[in-house]
Amino acid sequence: MDKDHTGMEVPGEDGEKEEARGQTQGEVGSTADRSGDLGGKNLTSWAKVRIAAQAVIITVAVLFVASLIWKNWAPFGANVRYEIEVGGESGFVTLPSPLTPSAVAGEDGNGLLYQVEELVMSTEQVRFKLKMPYDSLSRLAFEIEYGGDPDELILGVVNPVGNQLISRPVHNRSLNDLGWSMVSEDAATLFQRTPVYPDVDAFLGTFRGSGDDTFGRTGNKVATYYYELEPAYPDVDLGIADRETFIDHSFRGKHVISTYVKEAPLSIGFDWLDINWSDGPDQLSVFVYAGEDVIHAESLPDDGDLSASQVPSAPRRFELFLPDLAEGAYRVEINCGNDVVFSGIGSAQNYLCFLDSVFLADHPMYGMAAKSSTLFTDGRRLNAQTWHVEGIQTITINGDEELALARENISYSAEMSGDVNEITTQAGSLMLSSGGAYFSFSADSLFFPITSTPYSRLFPVSDFNYVIADYRIPEPEGDGWRQEVAFDLEGVVFADRTIEVILIVPGLSSGAPVTLNSITAVGDK
Repeated sequence: MDKDHTGMEVPGEDGEKEEARGQTQGEVGSTADRSGDLGGKNLTSWAKVRIAAQAVIITVAVLFVASLIWKNWAPFGANVRYEIEVGGESGFVTLPSPLTPSAVAGEDGNGLLYQVEELVMSTEQVRFKLKMPYDSLSRLAFEIEYGGDPDELILGVVNPVGNQLISRPVHNRSLNDLGWSMVSEDAATLFQRTPVYPDVDAFLGTFRGSGDDTFGRTGNKVATYYYELEPAYPDVDLGIADRETFIDHSFRGKHVISTYVKEAPLSIGFDWLDINWSDGPDQLSVFVYAGEDVIHAESLPDDGDLSASQVPSAPRRFELFLPDLAEGAYRVEINCGNDVVFSGIGSAQNYLCFLDSVFLADHPMYGMAAKSSTLFTDGRRLNAQTWHVEGIQTITINGDEELALARENISYSAEMSGDVNEITTQAGSLMLSSGGAYFSFSADSLFFPITSTPYSRLFPVSDFNYVIADYRIPEPEGDGWRQEVAFDLEGVVFADRTIEVILIVPGLSSGAPVTLNSITAVGDK
């Protein structure tokens, strides 16, 4: 192969090489002469053919490369459609498996029986793969026709990075049967026990606002299902938010404290000791949360006595000091075992509440004087228990109702009717609890951080007034259902241009069968 004036190799016989070389050495003189030759009249016929061939080759190569770039880039958008007929064949889709043929029989217009072309999920997971013409898609939408009424049917796409499952709900029986008022916008649905908000935006605007105690007054009133709610501001008196607080009581074991920070640094301090009733180390760890994010963590070691000596350690002081925090509600988790007792809580914050439960330790059996206490809570059902005969006592609720603890190791309960209820105990060695509720030791320290709880069909519906879900109830389709779900895949790159898809039915083995009739997928570039 020879190279012409462009530098590319071109085919030629030996004689042609000599002729071309002779032309180059003898005929072509100055640069101006060469330009004139390429102009046309002094150029040999073979040279003209060579130039034309080279132009064609270059053009085809450029177009080929450009088409590949264009197809994978798709600047004006493109989509790919997969008709995944269950039981069919396709060169771009691996068949969903494992599935078993349905035994359902149908009858056509002439009265002839036939086997319905649907397959039954035989395991909790069914997988298939989609082959793409691109390395990535911005969006992938599915339309699924299926039968059955599972507790939950989930569709997932596997992100190759970390083998992470990106999942979306297809079917949720408990939400489908909830019977509450519903409003929908895009893919989101707001379920309301009592219709209050005309649309999803009105609900979100109130939830994220401040000065509205509609939320949070009775524990977990808002549940989320595949939906992330931005943090909201509780109803607080900002004039007393940074007033110092001191709680002159003692506590045993793990506790969760909610507080509100305005301008002062988040500051909480207490004394703690190890009573050494059990073998093993007893360290104390403190985690500070803003929403669901840990913003601070630290741990303090055991006192060095790993035995069950029942000899308490010397008290040690813990101080938490976090300046420059944004205004809002924070959660402080004091994480320790029941061998740890802490007391004398001081804080720069007025709003200081215990979430879910309080284990009072003001009793001689813990090496301290017996002390009565008065607490305030928004809980509607109070549970009380002592593990020691010395802790048996009678609790007073709202000044006149009594809850008697007649025996140790038994949980006693009472219903409470007030928005805020006052509880008085006789001594410590006592745990008080109310799921999702808050406890404080002064009425003006009680506040209600607006939080949401992930929805679960196992939770009592009475715990919630609202469920916000990135989910729509599926539409009836014949004897089954039709549902549409979509995935935002912006930034996700799939190896070998292959997307792995998973259908999941948790607890399928103990429930009714689920059939897959058809699946359609549309990917947008």
